[in-house]
Amino acid sequence: MNTAVNQLLRELEENVKDQFKLQKAKLNTGTQNLNKRAIISDEIIGKNIRLARKTKGISQAELGEALGISFQQIQKYERGANRISASKLHMMSRLLKIPLESFFMSEEMS
Repeated sequence: MNTAVNQLLRELEENVKDQFKLQKAKLNTGTQNLNKRAIISDEIIGKNIRLARKTKGISQAELGEALGISFQQIQKYERGANRISASKLHMMSRLLKIPLESFFMSEEMS
């Protein structure tokens, strides 16, 4: 029985590896355009974070402390170097008292 269980576990592990490779291959299709759009989106969100923060007269250190992250992380969000999570963005919109969707507005949309 132990041998049969081990064999099933090996087969399952191989199946999972194959599924992972398949998913990775699907994701890699056309990623160059997706990555470029993601970078642009991160930059737009970052610029809007900076604008909202400065409008409210809050420093990066103060905003970072309120969110439980470093001011360096706020800098990275504002530059678009790091992608901000949905939960952090939601917390930020509540702290800055602005609508969540305002972070996604680009100059082209206004």
